[in-house]
Amino acid sequence: ETVTVSFTNVGTTAISNFPISYSVNGGTPVSEQFTNTLNAGDTATYSFTTGADLSTPAVYDIRAWFTVPGDTDGFNDTIDFSVEHFTPDVLPYFEDLQSFIPGAPLPTGWTVSTTSASNGVGWQVDQGGTGSTGTGPNADHTLGTGAGIYFYTETSGGIQGDTYTLTTNCIDLTGASLPKLSFWYHMHGADMGSLEARVVQSDGTETSVFLAVGQQQQ
Repeated sequence: ETVTVSFTNVGTTAISNFPISYSVNGGTPVSEQFTNTLNAGDTATYSFTTGADLSTPAVYDIRAWFTVPGDTDGFNDTIDFSVEHFTPDVLPYFEDLQSFIPGAPLPTGWTVSTTSASNGVGWQVDQGGTGSTGTGPNADHTLGTGAGIYFYTETSGGIQGDTYTLTTNCIDLTGASLPKLSFWYHMHGADMGSLEARVVQSDGTETSVFLAVGQQQQ
């Protein structure tokens, strides 16, 4: 895979002809020469001619850096980032969450994120009853018992405007003419907000396919 980095000359003089490097998971660095001139305040993008082998499904930690002779501030010359290569699931895809473990890391491909100005904790794996009384559920839909696993978000401590996002692993929809999404949900409480399901394509395009507002259970 091609490794491309962007960098800005935050100094007061132009720089040129300096080495730029990257390494994957702390391995042997790949070093090449940036031969153009980068004026003060300008930003450049560089694609390494020697790519990285990311063919095996895994998370790869990549570090890129450059070295400019005479640079007295080397703390802003390095960037670290991670990319993940994973094999998408194919249709038909079914997930009942029963292999998920409360408090443990999510399986590969599943992520949670929170946009919050409060102490809201966001989506989490749960088993049995939730932390607040009078909200629920007391059991998941699949097993219908306290042993069942489900995702929930605890609203105690949250405020209006908080957004909690749960992202599944990648699912290959190639060739699917009319794909359908079905799931069970439980939205109980007088101050219930909204629940939205979105399909995010590989190019970043998002399509809303479901929206429920207010207290309801299905």
